[in-house]
Amino acid sequence: MGSELSKVNVTAVSTMESIVTKAKAYGEAAKALNTRRAYASDWQHFCGWCREHGIAAHPATPGVVAAYLTDNAGKLSVATLGRRLAAIRAHHDERNPIDLTGQAFRDVWAGIRRQHATRPNKKRALVTADLRTRS
Repeated sequence: MGSELSKVNVTAVSTMESIVTKAKAYGEAAKALNTRRAYASDWQHFCGWCREHGIAAHPATPGVVAAYLTDNAGKLSVATLGRRLAAIRAHHDERNPIDLTGQAFRDVWAGIRRQHATRPNKKRALVTADLRTRS
C-alpha cells in the first residue's frame, strides 16, 4: 500500500509541476515580446534616473515616480511617459505593489498630460466620391 501511495504522490507532484510550468507560460504570454522589451528598457531608464538623483528605484514612492515624470515632461512624449509609468507599475506589481491612486500623484500626472499632450490629427472620412475620383 505504501508504494502505491508514493506512486500517486509522485504522479501528483509531476502533474502539478507541469501545470505550474504551463501557468508561467500563459503569464508570460499575457504581454507581447515587444511590450516586455519596452518595459525592460523603460525600467532601466527609470533606474538610471534614480541613480543620478541618489534615490532607490525599488520600492519607489509615489513622490519619486511623480518627480521622474515631472523631470521628463516636455522631454518625452506623454505616450512614452505613460508607457514608462506602466512599466514602473508592472515592475512593482511583480515584487512590491506601488499605490499611485493618491490625489497628489493623480494631479501631477493629469497636469503633465494636460500641458504636454498633443491633439490627435483627425482625418476626414473617405467617402464613395473620393474612391470614384481616385480610380
